[in-house]
Amino acid sequence: MLLVLKVCLCFVIATAVLGVGNPEHAAAGNIINNIRRGGRKLAETPTPESQGFISIDCGSNEDNYIALITGIPYTSDKGFIDTGIAKTVPGSYNKLKKTLRSFPQGKRNCYTLQPNQGKNNKYLIRARFTYGNYDGKDKGPVFDLYLG
Repeated sequence: MLLVLKVCLCFVIATAVLGVGNPEHAAAGNIINNIRRGGRKLAETPTPESQGFISIDCGSNEDNYIALITGIPYTSDKGFIDTGIAKTVPGSYNKLKKTLRSFPQGKRNCYTLQPNQGKNNKYLIRARFTYGNYDGKDKGPVFDLYLG
């Protein structure tokens, strides 16, 4: 199945939550890893990566960081795409909205995700878009988004 969405904003963050049936992505902010008290392990909660989450910060130069508000680990999109230009949004946006990747060339610019679960599985994909007037044109672009 191919899904086409008409979008009127610019690509900033793509978060692919892979493996439907996993805990909510937002719960990643409450991760408790190997808490020990009195020498006994009290809790071990899986990390987002071990659950199959891929959280991408488009245009970021940082390979890996954890968002302060949510505790969700993000990675740069550099390893998922080899086209486009990384840009910085002017103004006082938060870290996740401060960078983006624009695609001034070509009709198709594809991100390649390779989830741990492999092919023939159901996936929940969440993408967020912000324009932020990064190009100074004060006019958000229109583009198609294909999933498949």
